[in-house]
Amino acid sequence: MSAPQLRLRSSPVEEKLGESGIWAFESRHGESFFMGFTMHRFPKLLLIREGVGQVESDLGTFTCKTGDCVLVTPGLNHRIVDDANTPITLYGLGVATKLLACVPEVVAQLPAGVFSAEQLKPVLAEQRIRRILYLDGQSDAASRVAAKHGSQDYIRGVPMRLRRPDNILSRGCKGHRQTPQRDP
Repeated sequence: MSAPQLRLRSSPVEEKLGESGIWAFESRHGESFFMGFTMHRFPKLLLIREGVGQVESDLGTFTCKTGDCVLVTPGLNHRIVDDANTPITLYGLGVATKLLACVPEVVAQLPAGVFSAEQLKPVLAEQRIRRILYLDGQSDAASRVAAKHGSQDYIRGVPMRLRRPDNILSRGCKGHRQTPQRDP
């Protein structure tokens, strides 16, 4: 039996950061999809499953495509504009900053932008976010606790992975250069 097909959306999924402090969702954009500028009080990750588009934000405009992760930091004005020929399907995860209070430096270290699947592959396995999405939809307390912990772990892994020197260089940050070691 195959999974039910998501309906094509013409507008974004409504923000629902519930009591759990998690907003996990899946969205399949139709050709008529339109998103106005918005911002959130919490960090949000978007894992692009299919398609191509642009993320327009206060920081500029960035292309996103299948496999990329879009990281939206709290307070960042942003929107997604799909390519007309290849609308986006994505998983989204918003996590209340109160859930990250035990590690406040995580939110401060989250870099807004679009990151390739290669940069974040160990952190952003699609199966992990699908599990969070499933657990968050369950009514029992154990599932809800597991969804919270899974979300915290998911978000915490991003800055740890991105601050590795190889990823800092690939993002083009100035002042971080590695000199290749040469054999004598």
